[in-house]
Amino acid sequence: IEPGEIEAVLRAQPGIDDAVVIVREEQLIGYVVRAASTRLDRDDVFARLQAHLPAYMVPAHLIELDALPLTPNGKCDRAALPSPATEAEFAAPASETERVLAEIWAQVLRLDRIGRHDDFFLLGGHSLLAAAAHARTNRRWSLALPLRALFEARTLERCAALIDAELSARERQGQGDAYATIGALLDELEAS
Repeated sequence: IEPGEIEAVLRAQPGIDDAVVIVREEQLIGYVVRAASTRLDRDDVFARLQAHLPAYMVPAHLIELDALPLTPNGKCDRAALPSPATEAEFAAPASETERVLAEIWAQVLRLDRIGRHDDFFLLGGHSLLAAAAHARTNRRWSLALPLRALFEARTLERCAALIDAELSARERQGQGDAYATIGALLDELEAS
């Protein structure tokens, strides 16, 4: 990962005057100085980053600063950059599917909790972790969802909705019993 490439994409966004990206606790953190008298639309910035960068290069956090801290020789003092706030607006998983999927993501990402609006890749996920979460998800519900579903849906809420839709479609087609039997057999084999 080249932080300079991410910084260049951030600086090119409207309303951003300067940017620095660092790695802290195995997560990318972007610090931006917004242009005077402008309001930064964080969702828009993340959408633009996702359009221009691979998922593993999108910062997990974006922190707005009035100015970057500087060393005596005028360079950015990266050690003086603030840590991201860990307690953002947390929305607990709302359905059983969301709760189980949150447990899978928490195990794969090695996090304590996952909220329903959390984005897998902004939590530190990358392609290898996505493949692990995808395999566990398909095995848990005996599904055959494509890996791209996680890359496209990204949030816990949307991924759980895809799972629920797939399960509903399977039940309508009368395949639920066969998949449940196969899933039980796989669980039994895995336990032994």
